[in-house]
Amino acid sequence: MLQIWKSALAQRGFRLRLAIMIVTHTVFSIAFANFVGFVERRPGVVYTDPFLGYLPRADVTWPTFILIYGAVLISFWSFRTHPERMVLTFQTWSSMLMVRMLAMWLLPLEPPVDIIPLADPVAELVFGTSTPATRDLFFSGHTSTMLILSLAAVGRWRRVLFFAMTAAVATFVLVQRVHYTIDVVAAPFFVAPLYFILAPYYLRRREAVEL
Repeated sequence: MLQIWKSALAQRGFRLRLAIMIVTHTVFSIAFANFVGFVERRPGVVYTDPFLGYLPRADVTWPTFILIYGAVLISFWSFRTHPERMVLTFQTWSSMLMVRMLAMWLLPLEPPVDIIPLADPVAELVFGTSTPATRDLFFSGHTSTMLILSLAAVGRWRRVLFFAMTAAVATFVLVQRVHYTIDVVAAPFFVAPLYFILAPYYLRRREAVEL
């Protein structure tokens, strides 16, 4: 593993891609956190979802985050021998945050009337408190994150597993009413183009065949 990273860091191109990833991810993460604060204070459009009523309503916070953090841990374990794929994942995630900010700015929405706020239990454990956002709606960040991990997964079995986990998370955020159906359905149409635009640049040629 260490030899793989030493070999990657010896390449000027990889060092450049890594630097770009670190800078952009830091900038967009800070910008997104501040933007969500603005979105929470801004009134939005009241939307009636014709599909949510067909789903049960329940608090599925723990199953949701078990799947998300489980996918993150599995991904990081596999990325230890795939440096380029790790950089691609973070860069796609950063780009997704930028696009989400634009999408939320253009389409401000009020949360579903029967929302059960989704608080990150890990953040509550670490920081003692967590105030869940309710207006960061279009498009679903939880679904998008899972999709990015699915597309970047190392190996076919992980990809299949992650896509199944993504479907479960997408369902859970609807059951908990933290998103509208359109938020979840739209996520792949934003994430997939970002990933496949960036992949040829961030993946080495021998890894690109896995796509």
